[in-house]
Amino acid sequence: MIDYIFIMVAINLIDEVGYRVRLRHAQLPEEARELEKELRQITQENNEVVCGQDFEKAGELRDREMDLKTQISTLVDKNKEMSKAKTEAGEEGPTVTEADIQHIVLSGVE
Repeated sequence: MIDYIFIMVAINLIDEVGYRVRLRHAQLPEEARELEKELRQITQENNEVVCGQDFEKAGELRDREMDLKTQISTLVDKNKEMSKAKTEAGEEGPTVTEADIQHIVLSGVE
């Protein structure tokens, strides 16, 4: 029974560390994050403009929102394609380090 518990703990540890590493490497490219920040600002401004009933300005802001969403989507797709190409070319993907394992183990102790 104790062997079973150790096996389950080891499997859970591997799962958690893998998730952490994948999450860290799945973040948006810097340029896409900047565009998302701008998108949030435009969306907030658009909400304020709509409340002020300036519908012409709201239309312009909506068009800008759509443009930003398209740019972000293009960047994300491009980033995915580059990652896929690297994987297919045999380049290493995200690597689990000792520090990753340590972080998960220590976070379970606290």
